[in-house]
Amino acid sequence: MRRPLGNPPRPVFLTKTDTELPQEILNWFVELDKWFNRIADLVTKIEIVTSTINPVAVAADTSVEQTFTVTGLETTNELLQVEKPTATAGIGIVNYRISATDTLAITFMNSTLGSLNPPSETYTIIVLKN
Repeated sequence: MRRPLGNPPRPVFLTKTDTELPQEILNWFVELDKWFNRIADLVTKIEIVTSTINPVAVAADTSVEQTFTVTGLETTNELLQVEKPTATAGIGIVNYRISATDTLAITFMNSTLGSLNPPSETYTIIVLKN
């Protein structure tokens, strides 16, 4: 269908005052504001921590959980990521958790036929504080 020539219609939210906006549009802006506030709350709760982790040897073809002291961790926090800075052939991180206040538990896997000792390194830990 062709529109007649002339001035195109303006969007409702550009031509009316806040009190004249339809309730559906006002509700949408209220919900959008709630989402922006929620995102801002989450971002301020994210904390990046570094800690020197010195794992012990992991036996051949197995996995083992080891614990390390990381000051500031609380059992109500959520771990978003634990990052080992370098690759160590045959070693992988298969799980991590906060096992107690100030205690990080990392499960290392050794996929080789011999014992491997991951090097002492500074790990990056991303935490969501609750």
